[in-house]
Amino acid sequence: MSGPETDLNYNWVLIQELRDFMDKWNSEFKNEPIIPMKADYLAERSIQDNIVLESSQNSLIVVISYAMMFLYVSIAIGFFPNKIHMKFGLGAVGILVVIFSLFGGIGLTFYWNEKLTMISAEVVPFLILAIGVDNMFLISRAEREIPESITSVEERIGFAMKEIGPSIFTAALCESLAFFIGLATDVPALQNFCLVAGLGVVVDFFLQMTIFVGALAIDNKRIWLVAPTLSAAATRSLSLSLAARSACAPATKSTAVPVLFNPVTKIAIMGITACFVIIGGMSCEKLLLGLNQNVSLVENSDTYDYFETLYLYGEAGPPAYIVFKDVDYTNTENLSNMNLIASELASLNDTVLAPIYSWVGAFQNYIKPREVWDEACGSSEVSTLGFDQQMARFVQIKIESDCCQSYGVCGEQYAQDVIFDDTGRVTTSRFRFQHQVQKTQEDYIKGLVETRKACDMYIDLLTTYPESVIDSGKLESQRFAIQMDVPAPASYMRKFTNYMGITEPQMLKAEEKEDEAPSVFSYSLYYVYYDQYTYIRGVLFQNVFLALGAIIVTMQVLASLGTALIVAICVFLTFFELMGLCWLFNVVIGGYPIEMNAVLVVNLVTSIGFGVEFCNHIAMNFMRQQGNREQRAIKAMN
Repeated sequence: MSGPETDLNYNWVLIQELRDFMDKWNSEFKNEPIIPMKADYLAERSIQDNIVLESSQNSLIVVISYAMMFLYVSIAIGFFPNKIHMKFGLGAVGILVVIFSLFGGIGLTFYWNEKLTMISAEVVPFLILAIGVDNMFLISRAEREIPESITSVEERIGFAMKEIGPSIFTAALCESLAFFIGLATDVPALQNFCLVAGLGVVVDFFLQMTIFVGALAIDNKRIWLVAPTLSAAATRSLSLSLAARSACAPATKSTAVPVLFNPVTKIAIMGITACFVIIGGMSCEKLLLGLNQNVSLVENSDTYDYFETLYLYGEAGPPAYIVFKDVDYTNTENLSNMNLIASELASLNDTVLAPIYSWVGAFQNYIKPREVWDEACGSSEVSTLGFDQQMARFVQIKIESDCCQSYGVCGEQYAQDVIFDDTGRVTTSRFRFQHQVQKTQEDYIKGLVETRKACDMYIDLLTTYPESVIDSGKLESQRFAIQMDVPAPASYMRKFTNYMGITEPQMLKAEEKEDEAPSVFSYSLYYVYYDQYTYIRGVLFQNVFLALGAIIVTMQVLASLGTALIVAICVFLTFFELMGLCWLFNVVIGGYPIEMNAVLVVNLVTSIGFGVEFCNHIAMNFMRQQGNREQRAIKAMN
């Protein structure tokens, strides 16, 4: 049986009944052929079960990654295989610092009553690990480069931090600000990731500057105390380790750096960069929107099989609605425009399955006096009433009545499509329709966009009731909401100001209206999940440019404007070219494509953090060197 096997309550009674039936069949009907049948299902708990299974698998990957990084740091940060200088203890402290940083960021997120999303849980551990390990090597290398004439451990650590500390501080400040600015976006998954990542970077910086630097000092004191007692074999082992370590630096200086700064290489790099920039520009439109469910599901799980079967054999499109809110139905032009919306929807043959179930046409016939159905429907009497009374009688026309059966004026089928308030006023109504069969992400998004466009074509032509009428109709519901005392979800800024004891000013009337639904809008259950794809590209670039602005401002203060602009350009190219490579990967490799969704946006924003981490250190090292620009660049790379 596929699916999670632990901590889940399966219907074992049903399973046992199925097994008993199979045993009975095999014993009593041995010669009867059995037609094999496979049933794929999706239950209310299926998605959560799949998340549990996926989380257990990913947790193992994270643990293995951290264990391998511990071995790498312990070996590379010291002088393997020398027993005294291997620094396994320092490596363990460094990995613990990274783990505590991760727990600190997540803990602060929980403190602010924010849940941890799966995207954050899967991406942030590797982000913090990469940044933390990089800082460990930078601090350790800076300490090793201090002249041996300085023997005091405290002084060596002090000089090392004077050399590398500003660079680490600048990188941490730029990264944290770039992530915190992401809280201003409208994608909840991106907001949560930026909050956890930003807090993790801040906590990691403080722990690196305190715990890891302290552990480095203690480890150096241990080496200074043990060094005088080294045997000849231990001294020879240390000399071999130092020789092996120092052999890499001349190879880099004599081979890699000259090749990198060769005029031909420079031209080639500029050409390759230009090609990747063009590919990145193409990816802005070429990357498909959406998130294929099976990409994020555990392969061969029950949920995975269900979506595979639905894709192959599903032949029913999702139901959808056009909702009209507070429209002035007494205005005949509004009813005509509502009919035009229904006609526009019916023409969307690619995404909408006709007919459109609209009450407007039947209602308009119902209130027309002196027609052939007048006697059967009572239209002459109804035409003298107000709209609300007319509608109340219209929805009571039974389907089996002579008015409906003989003349097609039916109202009972629309009874659930018209909402009356406590005063009997019609506040909301809807049209019903069904989408065409939708199999791909493109189909779902196209269905949402086209129905929304059909509404937007006429939204400015529909007039609403006067404010006084709408406000009086809302009074009862507002009283109910006050009695229930259900608070509205608070924004991050609202939570912060509440925590600081700051009272936010009252919202203006116009600002309140922005949070309300428009007078007409389309709705289907899947729209809730696919609405983000109508603006996710804009959110991505908004977040990137805000992050670049934070980088420029921060580095301009701590370094120089020219350095800040160069670093910002390099970071942007890292992000932009990575996005282009995602599209190129789709073209070359195929299979399940990389799509533009919240997962990709989070990973692209993560590339901003990595870009800052590496570009900043090279730029800060460049500023400390002497000579012309090329000489300083060569020294910075060495």
